[in-house]
Amino acid sequence: MAYLRLYRLFPKEVGVTVERETTVVVTSGKHWKMSPDLSPGWERPEFADSGWGPVKKGFKPDSVHLLGFSEPATAIWGGADQAGKYQHFDEMFFRRVFSINKIPSKIALEFSATGDYEIFVNGTPLPGDSIEYSRAWFRCRKREDFFAPLKPGGNVVALHVKTREKGSRGLF
Repeated sequence: MAYLRLYRLFPKEVGVTVERETTVVVTSGKHWKMSPDLSPGWERPEFADSGWGPVKKGFKPDSVHLLGFSEPATAIWGGADQAGKYQHFDEMFFRRVFSINKIPSKIALEFSATGDYEIFVNGTPLPGDSIEYSRAWFRCRKREDFFAPLKPGGNVVALHVKTREKGSRGLF
């Protein structure tokens, strides 16, 4: 109680600013947009994706378990009804817009895809990682090297994925 009184009377002299870490988690889910077609500028924040569709649930065999993710990951993908049956596309473009107040002190992108992929942050392509596509697509890949393209306010993560798996379609 004494401290509270002192703080009310002399906030600058006895107060301490405490920075709190806030975790922003951008998971695979309904907030992503998808298109099977390449549109100019699709990977940039200013791109108008109102014509893009919502993602659909991807799929993987029940016998395959995702490994290494710090958060639960759900497969997202896209497709269309063809002759009364839903068909998943082999190639997809994904976007997810998110907002931050300031550049974070730490950042990580955990992902996996059932094929070849390209990742863009605010239109800047991330360099390829040391692990090329393998049959171990269910293992989490982690990127922590892309602070430069982020900015306070609106940001976008965009991915282009071409699947190589016949029994799975997913971006995690």
